[in-house]
Amino acid sequence: MSYIRDEIEASALDAAEISASGIEQRGNARRRFCFAPEFTGFSGHFPGMPILPAMLQTLMAQMLAEQALPAGAAFVGVKRAKFAQQLGPATTIEVELAWRYTLGQWICNATLRAQGQEASSMTLIFEEKAV
Repeated sequence: MSYIRDEIEASALDAAEISASGIEQRGNARRRFCFAPEFTGFSGHFPGMPILPAMLQTLMAQMLAEQALPAGAAFVGVKRAKFAQQLGPATTIEVELAWRYTLGQWICNATLRAQGQEASSMTLIFEEKAV
């Protein structure tokens, strides 16, 4: 899956903006992406009407969280997700992330926006890696 991560990274329009207050406690991050029509993620989903798959929208939020959280944070799952708007090629997508550390977990609320409208939202859960 690293090739798709590389393609997502190559589609970033800017560096991640990260602000944290005691990085293990809470913070915010944001990053913008725009995918070309030939982006691998569109292949087969759907022919003639490419749409960014929900799995890749979740992966975008996960990748931003991995940049923002401490190195010891490991992704363990998605608590909930809502996909309200289709995202196609050449659409600027802003990923916003707000996290807090509680009871040994980083709870990351992510929102993806396109043209100022909420396209999807999800809660990602990270825990400290076992040593």
